[in-house]
Amino acid sequence: MSSETAIGFIACFVSCFAFGFMFAPLRKFDTQDGATMSSETAIGFIACFVSCFAFGFMFAPLRKFDTQDGFFVQWIQCSIVFIVGFCINFARGFPPFNAIATIGGILFATGNVASVPLVNGLGIGLGMLIWGSVQVTVGWCVARFGLFGTKPQPVYHNPMNITGLLLTLISGVMFVFVKHESNIHEQTTVVSDAEKSDMQIEEQNTSITTSTRTSFISSKKLLLIALAIFLGVLHGLMMTPIVYIMDTDQNASTNVLDYIFAHFCAISAFSTAYFVIYSIYKRNHPHIPSDLVLPSVAYGILWSIGMVLFFISNSMLSQVVSFPITTRVRLLYCVTMFSYL
Repeated sequence: MSSETAIGFIACFVSCFAFGFMFAPLRKFDTQDGATMSSETAIGFIACFVSCFAFGFMFAPLRKFDTQDGFFVQWIQCSIVFIVGFCINFARGFPPFNAIATIGGILFATGNVASVPLVNGLGIGLGMLIWGSVQVTVGWCVARFGLFGTKPQPVYHNPMNITGLLLTLISGVMFVFVKHESNIHEQTTVVSDAEKSDMQIEEQNTSITTSTRTSFISSKKLLLIALAIFLGVLHGLMMTPIVYIMDTDQNASTNVLDYIFAHFCAISAFSTAYFVIYSIYKRNHPHIPSDLVLPSVAYGILWSIGMVLFFISNSMLSQVVSFPITTRVRLLYCVTMFSYL
């Protein structure tokens, strides 16, 4: 067992401890009438875990395809998101469009541009663990302390809640040291090419090439980690505008589904804008292979299902409860199912 694999397993076990501590604040989770768990709470947990499943497997359709920079993928995905948002808006009877709710969509679309290249560069397990660790921290802090004008959401067992968050962060930090499989293949290929040359030249060239490659991989990985942190911050804040509306506007709808269309509209609009900018940068030669269309559609459907259910669970359970569960359990799916495929 390599040291990288050992670190990965240690991080997984620490994550498991974090999952256990996260549920501690829910031991006394009850309703005003004294019931242990209301039907609304039960629906919230069901929505939360189905959301985890959808988010955890959303990258699976793209696994065997060359997505390259991911701009085309995210544009197709966000087109599906708009369609889903319109269907929900139709089912809700076209509630008023709230402009503040679009801010969350803008934050998501901006971060989403980096999600596919991030997963390609760091791997699904490592990439989403770092990204998710930052996301859960930001989302938890906003809800717990009432940042950006929202109301604080206290928990029943504060020490356990904080311990769970810290263990979650530790697991994310541990996975930073795991080497993605593609990097190993790159190094092996360089050495194999060098072996074809003369023995004496081989020793010199291999040393120089390996050093250069290692330096390149290290700097590239640091850049990807910084990108994952940036993405996590944006995605950790994406629900804050809707929470702010529901906390501060007495005339606002109390049904979170009434804000999904505004959120999804902003995602679609800014995704299209970023794709146009990308096409201009590429001088009208973007990477748009036809075999990526249906996998991207499947990716968009899974994401839309996960996000709608995430909104529902966030509303029914509170953000301080649903955010850690959703962002962490979905990562467990990714790590266990896809990291070594």
